[in-house]
Amino acid sequence: MKARVLFISLAALILFCCVPDLSAQDTSVSFTIAPPPAGYPVFEKGHTDYRIGANFVTIDSDFMSITGAGIHGTYRRTYSSRLGTDASFGLSALVGDAFDTTMMQMSFTANGQYLLVNSPSLQFILLAGVGGDVIYSTMSMEVMPGSSMDITTTSSIYSLTGGIQANIPFSKFIFSPYGLAKTSSGTSSSESDFGTYSADIPTFNSITIGVDLLYKPWNVSLSSIYQKMEEISMLSISVSKLIGKVF
Repeated sequence: MKARVLFISLAALILFCCVPDLSAQDTSVSFTIAPPPAGYPVFEKGHTDYRIGANFVTIDSDFMSITGAGIHGTYRRTYSSRLGTDASFGLSALVGDAFDTTMMQMSFTANGQYLLVNSPSLQFILLAGVGGDVIYSTMSMEVMPGSSMDITTTSSIYSLTGGIQANIPFSKFIFSPYGLAKTSSGTSSSESDFGTYSADIPTFNSITIGVDLLYKPWNVSLSSIYQKMEEISMLSISVSKLIGKVF
């Protein structure tokens, strides 16, 4: 039962990031097609732009299927021809087909950006930042015939991230490969009819290699992610629109 509760409290993170193996000290490597962390930036003093999007996700495991959707937005500002910052916020909701499961997640990240290479045909951007996720879930499990137990779980996860991104324009598109290294940890607390259970989420590390393709005439990117992780598979489809100039 504890394994199922932990899965439910962490599954919502897949809406906005790649969930690694949660074994302490392990590092997972994953590939994803998703909006790049630094966006498609213009480095000019005082420049701002915004990115808004929505996504749909399904998660399948041996004991539950989860369906949900989310919205997210990013605000970005540059302070010189080399330095910029961004802040992102996301909100999502999911429903499971077993145990009357519902989940809500809030996600926040903040990054600093440094433009390492800038030319008409290529940008290289260094990234470093922090992030946090708060996940609230409820479920009802049958403990014996005719008797059920309600479980409410709240999890908080904090992350440090570093990485690099390239922007390569061609024709009407911008191709953006990127790589991110992340270390995360947190806490989780569950309440039920039998009392309260709290636990630390041990530190776990992940490396994400991703790509994205932006269609410049519309400033829109369509992204999809499919991951298979032992007994869990996930499909996510996301649409993102940039409001402002692009590289």
